[in-house]
Amino acid sequence: MALQVQPKLIIHGGAGSSLHSKGGIQAVRQSLYTVVEEVYSLLLTGANASTAVVKGCQMLEDDPRFNAGTGSVLQSDGQIRMSASLMDGNIGRFSGVINVSRVKNPIELAQFLQASPDRVLSDYGAAELARELQVPSYNALTELRLQEWIQERQDNFKSTMAGVVAEPELVETSNAGRGTIGVVALDGYGKLAVATSTGGKGFERIGRVSDSATPAGNYATKQAGVSCTGIGEDILDECLAAR
Repeated sequence: MALQVQPKLIIHGGAGSSLHSKGGIQAVRQSLYTVVEEVYSLLLTGANASTAVVKGCQMLEDDPRFNAGTGSVLQSDGQIRMSASLMDGNIGRFSGVINVSRVKNPIELAQFLQASPDRVLSDYGAAELARELQVPSYNALTELRLQEWIQERQDNFKSTMAGVVAEPELVETSNAGRGTIGVVALDGYGKLAVATSTGGKGFERIGRVSDSATPAGNYATKQAGVSCTGIGEDILDECLAAR
């Protein structure tokens, strides 16, 4: 089937300006460009919007620079708890996982739940789903995020959240960004989808829930798609994406 409209794609790697060096900025931009090029190529070959945003999210989750999947920040107890969600604007369907651990790509669980009667699962339910799907156990921890947490523990968790991008020179001053990744796509058939994934704020109270697995942080209709990044509590207060 021929494409009916020119596809569109927007991605983000998190809000904030936590990169001090030009080299750091360029490296992050290159990571984003790589995702854009691959996912946009998919759209041009006829992939639907949901497939495209999941692929983009997977690539960003796999990049340790970003606070989602590999490279996620640690909560105050030193554990990684990730959240992700997917919304297909064409059929108005939202699905997601909250505070999941030991999986490489939380967005893949959210994708599976699109076809489930129970479309949002928290930690225990998400872990059971991963077992059912035989998803291999995976440790998303990186050395930089571990060192960031160790330093913050020594400072008695004075920072309210971790840095948006993981870089060696930023471990000293890591409270300069807000980490979430997101992908919004309009496919060649005029349909929209959006996916958002995050490791959370970092250093937060055990079990804190991000906006990224709620319609406040990730929402799409037939007319628009929104993936939010910033301070999750403020995004929840506004129910921002849905509004």
